[in-house]
Amino acid sequence: MLRLVACTLGLSALLLFAVQPMIGRALLPLLGGAPAVWTAVLLFFQAALLAGYAYAHASARWLPWRAQAGAHLLLVAAGLAALPFSTAGAAPPAGDGLAPALWVAGWLTVAVGLPVVALSASAPLLQAWAARAGARDPYPLYAASNAGSLAALVAYPLVVEPLAGVTRQARGWAAGYAVLLALVAACAVVVGRAGAGRLGPAPDAERDAAPVTVRRLARWLALSAVPVALLLGVTGHLTADLSAVPLLWVTPLAVYLVTFIIAFSRPDRAARAAALGGRVLLVLAAPLVVTLAAGITPPLLLAVALDLAVLFAAGLVCHGALAQDRPAVAHLSGFYLVIAAGGALAGALCAVVVPLVSSRLVEYPLALAAACALRPAPAVAPGRARVLAGDAGWALATAAVALAVDAAAQALAPGLEPRARLLAAFGPAAVLAHAAHRRPVRHGVALAALLGAALLVDGEHGRAVHGERSFFGVHRVTVSPDGRHRWLLHGGTVHGAQALDPARAGEPLTYYHRLGPCGDVVAAWRAGAAPRRAGVVGLGVGALAAYAAPDEDWTFFEVDPAVARIARDPRLFTFLRDCRAEWRVVPGDARLRLRALPPGGLGVLFMDAFSGDAVPAHLLTREALAEQAATLAPGGLLAVHVSNRYLDLPPVIARAAAAVGLVGRVRLDDVGARLVADAGGRASSEWVVLARREEDLGPLRAHVRWRALVADGRAPWTDDHAPVLGALAR
Repeated sequence: MLRLVACTLGLSALLLFAVQPMIGRALLPLLGGAPAVWTAVLLFFQAALLAGYAYAHASARWLPWRAQAGAHLLLVAAGLAALPFSTAGAAPPAGDGLAPALWVAGWLTVAVGLPVVALSASAPLLQAWAARAGARDPYPLYAASNAGSLAALVAYPLVVEPLAGVTRQARGWAAGYAVLLALVAACAVVVGRAGAGRLGPAPDAERDAAPVTVRRLARWLALSAVPVALLLGVTGHLTADLSAVPLLWVTPLAVYLVTFIIAFSRPDRAARAAALGGRVLLVLAAPLVVTLAAGITPPLLLAVALDLAVLFAAGLVCHGALAQDRPAVAHLSGFYLVIAAGGALAGALCAVVVPLVSSRLVEYPLALAAACALRPAPAVAPGRARVLAGDAGWALATAAVALAVDAAAQALAPGLEPRARLLAAFGPAAVLAHAAHRRPVRHGVALAALLGAALLVDGEHGRAVHGERSFFGVHRVTVSPDGRHRWLLHGGTVHGAQALDPARAGEPLTYYHRLGPCGDVVAAWRAGAAPRRAGVVGLGVGALAAYAAPDEDWTFFEVDPAVARIARDPRLFTFLRDCRAEWRVVPGDARLRLRALPPGGLGVLFMDAFSGDAVPAHLLTREALAEQAATLAPGGLLAVHVSNRYLDLPPVIARAAAAVGLVGRVRLDDVGARLVADAGGRASSEWVVLARREEDLGPLRAHVRWRALVADGRAPWTDDHAPVLGALAR
């Protein structure tokens, strides 16, 4: 009986965690490739998990055995009727604020709501069945369930996604769900025979054993919410600079699940797991907080390792404490219900509440501080009031040290490099926070105060003058440390700049400099016979509008309403205001908007869409390039911005271009570590230019800096299959 239940739980968990990246991958192209798609997907799954656990809790406590089995079989069968899912015909709104996230939740509810709730309910309900049928300790079955989840998360990016497109994945998932229905039916039969005469609602005496207090419930809620908040923060931190792809979604989720497996596998491991996590967290928290407060991005491997290690340690702390405090079997389904409620609460806070009240990405550092506060600690002797006063005083002192050192550095060493100044300010403050490590709550509150102080100082990119947060990311406008430029940043990536000197305010800077690839493309376009109509996908600060001439027509496509507002505001940037051509900004995802254009109408199309440092993968597929080329008139040029610190994208473009009959050139404009702080305002960039014929490339064919774009023979990315892992820079 236990083997069958374990197998059924394993398959149920495998299906539940395989469909999350699968459905997120399917929705990503519909929402501009935004990393927040995964946050919205996770929020839906947390809510579905809560609904499934609530149903399982009610069923296990109040329904007789036959009614339990019949209801669950009916629910699983009803879920099968909705499969396989498909995004065909899905049309997200071109709105701002919560509109995209709410659309994701609504679409998922209709498409996979029933099967996901049925899968979510299977874990606690089948464990309750096993307990009523005679299993002494069903909690290790939870670890078996998480093992199935982990197998799905490992297999999806490494096996499933590279080998099959989304359509085949959806069909295979539906077939697996049908197998699950048969296994659940078998469990109902076998468990019924094993527990004949004992199955039914819990007896009153057992139900009242070890009553669960409100304080205990609140602790369970906090211990389950903090790791989920940290999971979402780590995932957002990673995908902002790489790419919103399943590999970077499932890796943090797999780490999160491993901590569950360790904590719940055996009762004697829970305390050791929590203690180990506390020690690791104590070592890593201060360095990570300093990098977050100072806005410093470590090298890729170090950043990934630090994020995942902190998530692992915090998961051990919280899940170890949960496993230690697990209640009697009579409260099993209620215990899991509270855990699900904590996850849903964290998801709602990170995906809905925080974006509404803060223009900064504060949920990650605050979750880190909360995890530090939940570390195991010896009992504190002084009274509560005295302890709280000491905690508050320590937090204020930590923030005061950071602010005082920063002010002193700016006054005494005004020429000090910003990163050195920030490290000097936050380093001693982090040491002071760490000194309170014997009191975890004081330690966590001090770290939170340090992070609060970071909002009051000028960051590595200068003084912030404007900030907005949308579904598509966090945007800040800053005045550069030297006071000569205004920058637009998405996360830690500069997305455009403008000189504050009126004499140079009309010059395109950074990746759009006249001496860089953009200047070459505009010159080649004007040297040909293509129409004087230009399209730009990705508005940024509107820097490309500086190239516009009075006899031309320019159309900018921008999916993020916040970016459009920033570029249009002349108090921040004036490229659009001063544009000499006819121009317009078209809201919405570029692929949907380009399809609405008359074919063959553009002389040049600039593809400059980024999310953080990542190019949305759905704009680099064979189908996307074919749609982009269809907008070009005879002799037209397609310029694609492929600058990236971690992905080698020219070969990806080359394969897709060859598949649709385009030829091209690529130019890497490497100006070293200089950015807009130097007098020229030029930044390193890499662009690919494509055309239907070699002759259409004009002077770029013989340009020494533009090398031939050659496909390597591998299959191009498609809308159904785009394995980003293969594009990692070697």
